[in-house]
Amino acid sequence: MKKFMSRRMKIFLSVLTLLSILCYISAGIMLYNSNFNFSSYSDDWNGRWNFDWSNHNSTSSIGTVEKELPQTVQNIYLSSSSSDYSVEFYSGTTLKIDVNGDFFSNFTYSDGLSRVEVTDSNVFIETNDNLIFSDLEVKVYVPDTYQNLLSIKGSSGELSVTGGKLKTLLVSSSSGDIDLYTVEATDTSLESLSGRINGSTIRTDKSLIKTASGDISISGALGETTVSVVSGSVDLILSEIAENSNFSTKSGDVDLIIPNEIGYKVNFSSISGEISGKNLNMDINNSSSYSFTNGDSSKLINVKTISGDLNLI
Repeated sequence: MKKFMSRRMKIFLSVLTLLSILCYISAGIMLYNSNFNFSSYSDDWNGRWNFDWSNHNSTSSIGTVEKELPQTVQNIYLSSSSSDYSVEFYSGTTLKIDVNGDFFSNFTYSDGLSRVEVTDSNVFIETNDNLIFSDLEVKVYVPDTYQNLLSIKGSSGELSVTGGKLKTLLVSSSSGDIDLYTVEATDTSLESLSGRINGSTIRTDKSLIKTASGDISISGALGETTVSVVSGSVDLILSEIAENSNFSTKSGDVDLIIPNEIGYKVNFSSISGEISGKNLNMDINNSSSYSFTNGDSSKLINVKTISGDLNLI
């Protein structure tokens, strides 16, 4: 029978094992003589990352920060990276910030906010995203008498706005969803890379809505509108239409629900997208361009896709 391992290989492995043991023993002696202490490195990590190696327990902390809101404030800026952010307009007179999160036991809800600053002109509220493993949710209550600019910037957390009559609404996110409920604004801008953009009962005079791979689903009056999507779908229920609206996608479909009593003209161009929907007067301009009219065709809607379909309901 053939030997599994030769005598020479056994000797080589034995010598290698002995050398490894000697190296570990030598390293241990050197560390001991140098008074090495791992706790110093633990302290350094605590200072850098707010992480307590001696306590791994987390507790839920809930609290409210309340500030007087001067009538002269023109801008409210909210920012966060991974936290969920929601804004709700209410009939009160103060700015209230509810904070809810799971923190390590040496932190409280107030540590969830890195900046709360109120001046005569501006409000800045920023979440503390350096806290590790803090499942943070922030809800801001804004007096409904405030009607100027509201700006919300986020990354992966969900962003939402409920109520309000604003001059300007700016909401931007990387991967988190954007949700609007019963919001009115003169000028509205909603931008996301991969998150969904949802809106219910929206009214605005001018709107810019952009996303790369997220879907868009909105009902209401969007005013003079520009909607731009790369691969997501567009689903709009429009109660009113402005003089000009522009919708574009690459591979996503466009579904438009428009009241029949509104007169409009739709210019649709696509490379491989198809058309479906209610019976309208159609003109075929060429193999990739079509025009539809309804009523007096006083409103103009431009729809461009590469492979996305258009469905008029």
